Amino acid sequence: GTKVVAAGAGRSLVVFDVSNPSSPQPVGGYSTRDYMVGVELFGSVAVVTTIPIFLSNLTMQTYDVRDASSPQELGSLLVNDYRVPAEFLALSGTTAYLPFLNEDFGGFQTVSVSDPSNPTVLGAYKVNPMFAYRSIALHGTTVYATRPDGGMDIIDASVPSSPSLLGTFQYNDTYLHGVTVNNGFAYSITTGGSNTTLCIVDVHHPQSPTLFTTLEDLPCERMVNMGDTIYDNSIAMHGTTVYYSCSGSFGIIDI
Repeated sequence: GTKVVAAGAGRSLVVFDVSNPSSPQPVGGYSTRDYMVGVELFGSVAVVTTIPIFLSNLTMQTYDVRDASSPQELGSLLVNDYRVPAEFLALSGTTAYLPFLNEDFGGFQTVSVSDPSNPTVLGAYKVNPMFAYRSIALHGTTVYATRPDGGMDIIDASVPSSPSLLGTFQYNDTYLHGVTVNNGFAYSITTGGSNTTLCIVDVHHPQSPTLFTTLEDLPCERMVNMGDTIYDNSIAMHGTTVYYSCSGSFGIIDI
């Protein structure tokens, strides 16, 4: 359509009219006491994750955005004592995937939003909290999750109540920031010093992923007012163009 829903700076959900792509215009919004950091859309329902002011409990909310000028909250889910870089929410159909971290486990939860007024936990995939997932991406019913030790887990989530590990890839001991999957390859960004590297992993066989190639010393432009926060480490792909941000910088490359 011609509407885009975004998590605005601070505590707001913002709806933009993009009928003129060169000049997006805000047409509505919704504010809460918590910081909205992740948003996905199915139909006219926005699924949003928030980080509370005191970084305690993760909350997921659903909003009706049919009237773009006045989004309405439909339901919420409080995930007690789960702390997470929640901008990495992923959604497939009516199933949401939420990375989490607490004192005992890291991993992700699967949550049904088929009834937006009553989000329901379906299951979870748990890992050692030392390897709590940095980011996740979905391709079909397969979850690709990057770890802080430079690794990536590939998980079968075809049964949302009981996800299972398919394979693991290890690049090095440096954070992999963000992940996206396209045509049998997973793309992730890693940094070392002032260098930014694109890591491309062949995942045609999820049980045995292998490094395909790396592109080093990628160009980056400093983003105004972005800051070096955990919230700007991400990657997206459209066609053969990769868009990435890392440590307050932004870059675009064609592969």
